[in-house]
Amino acid sequence: MKSNCLEGVKVIELSVYASAPWCGRMLAEMGADVIKIENPKGDEQRAFGNFANTIATDEENPCYLVENAGKRNICLNLKSPEGKEVFFDLLKDANIFFTNIRMPALRRLGISYDDLKDRFPHLIYGHLSGYGLNGPDADLPGFDSTAYFSRVGAMVDNAYKDMGPMGTVYGVGDNTTGTVLCSGLLAALYRQQRTGKGEFVVTSLFGTAVGIFGLDLVSTQDGEGYNEVYPKDWMTPPTPVCTTYMCPGGAITLGMLTHEKFWPGFCRAIGHEEMAEDPRYTTRDEISKPENLKVLVPMFKEIFAQHDVDYWAARLSAENIPYGTARHFKDTHNDPMAWDNGYFNKFTFKNGHTANIPAVPVQFGGFGPKGVAKAADKGENTDEILGELGYDSTRIRGLKENGVVIQA
Repeated sequence: MKSNCLEGVKVIELSVYASAPWCGRMLAEMGADVIKIENPKGDEQRAFGNFANTIATDEENPCYLVENAGKRNICLNLKSPEGKEVFFDLLKDANIFFTNIRMPALRRLGISYDDLKDRFPHLIYGHLSGYGLNGPDADLPGFDSTAYFSRVGAMVDNAYKDMGPMGTVYGVGDNTTGTVLCSGLLAALYRQQRTGKGEFVVTSLFGTAVGIFGLDLVSTQDGEGYNEVYPKDWMTPPTPVCTTYMCPGGAITLGMLTHEKFWPGFCRAIGHEEMAEDPRYTTRDEISKPENLKVLVPMFKEIFAQHDVDYWAARLSAENIPYGTARHFKDTHNDPMAWDNGYFNKFTFKNGHTANIPAVPVQFGGFGPKGVAKAADKGENTDEILGELGYDSTRIRGLKENGVVIQA
């Protein structure tokens, strides 16, 4: 069900919603012992299914499971002195602590990086924010719809001209940024294993978006030779074979970036072999000229409208043309490539219902379905974790009576 690559690595996670929790799930599936600290009110992600028109109950909660599978859970009130003491005990032998709680709140709790770095010099401290730790908006709350898609320009410029901003999709910026945080923590872990020293690992939704949308950003800056213009007009794509055409039952997206390599085969696929040697179209530079776009885009639009998606998929596949069939999220559940490669796992909830749960997209020791671990209930492992810290039953009972911890 999970790798043993990080066996023996202890990780403490203080997180809410999706971005940092996804990092924790990745570390857990790589074999780390990930202990999630949840506040007494609970992680807001537990209710996200209500927002996403998906069931979200104690017995069945797939949206929470996606971000939190495989972790242990302790419910802890960090605003109390006793809770802070438990937290410090958790960090004594931990390799990594990471959080996406905003830095002002961490400072108020006395658990910012500056508060902990001298007390736990071995500790890797990871922080994920909306916009970064510096600048005028450093303390603003950030979600992927606001700090990732909207702030960087993707919502407006990746929609076609005159269409208005595109919609965002759940968790893409969150999970991408969580993956970036995971990579930084793993690099710091390698250093820690060699030197025994900790590290401060920082990323943000906005910073990740700047990197992920890097090709768009560098091509839109001011300066001679930087001529990319957004938003794009559907009728003037980069080339007529790097765009999407509608056909009965769906759409075909062409991705012929290496134009000269694929052009002859494409001409055969669409039944216009005579175009393969036409000097107006044989190179990327030529076919991209405005006068050629004006001719070919309407022509290809009409050609693709004559047959359905399956017809074009067969024709393009036979010629080894890079293409995609534009699908719905719902279609992915029936994609054999997703199941044959273990990208989905079937999970059975407490109530007996099953759901398709996406896997962490990195695999070790072979391929194929490996299952998905459960997500712990709030405070499910509180007694167990406190016992590992050396707390006896009397002390644990006292912490419960004082509202410091909760055992599910």
